[in-house]
Amino acid sequence: MRETATTAHQPMEAVHADDRPWETLRWPGQWSKMLFHPRPERPTEPNAGLVRYEPGSHHPLHKHDFAQVWYILEGEFQIGERAYGPGTMLFHPDPHWEASTWPRASPSPRRISSAEPADPDRIPYRYGSMGSMVKVTFTLDDETVQRLRRLSGRLQKPQSQVVRESIKEYEARSDTLSEDEQRRMLAALDRLTQTPPTRTAAEVDAELREIRRSRRRGWSTRAERRRR
Repeated sequence: MRETATTAHQPMEAVHADDRPWETLRWPGQWSKMLFHPRPERPTEPNAGLVRYEPGSHHPLHKHDFAQVWYILEGEFQIGERAYGPGTMLFHPDPHWEASTWPRASPSPRRISSAEPADPDRIPYRYGSMGSMVKVTFTLDDETVQRLRRLSGRLQKPQSQVVRESIKEYEARSDTLSEDEQRRMLAALDRLTQTPPTRTAAEVDAELREIRRSRRRGWSTRAERRRR
C-alpha cells in the first residue's frame, strides 16, 4: 500500500557545513557551526551543527533544559570519568547536566551536536566570531531574541553577524542629533531670533571694529590702551 503525502508533510532540507562560518561558543577554545536553529516561525527545528574543541579547551559541569545528541567525528574526548572516540553517539535527555568535557590528544577534534530548542529565559545567548574578535557573553530578553532570529532568517546571515552589523550601524547613527535634540535646538534658535535687540546696529558695528583692532595689536584692556 503506497502512502500519500499531504500538505502537512514537508520536504527535506540540506545545508553544507562549508556554507556556515565558525563562531565562538560558550567557553574559550570552542567553535561552532549552527546548520539548523529553532526560530519563532519554525520552533520545532532542531539546534544542529558542528562543534570544534581546540587543544587545551574544555567546558565545565553545567546543565541544560533541553535534549541533545552528540556524535563524535574526530579526536578523543574525556567526558567526566570516561573517554569517548570517533563513532560514539551520546544522548542527553531533557533536562540534563553535562559533565566536564575536554579533548584528549587530537590537534583539532570536533563533534556534531543536535538539540531541541532551548528556553531563552533560562539560557544566555552568546555571539562571536573568529579572527581578532573577542568572545562576549550577554543575556537578551525573549522579544529581542525573537527579533534577532527573524532578522537572521530574513537576511540569511548568522545571528552573530547581525549583532555586529547592528552595533556598527547604531554607532554611526549615535553621532547625529535625535529628533528631540533637533526640536530643542530649533526652539532655542526661534527664541533667539524673536528676542528684541538691546543695542543699535551702530553700537554693534563699533564694538566689532574695536575687537578687530584689538586682535591686530594684541589683546589689552581699555585702561592699558589709555596708558599707552
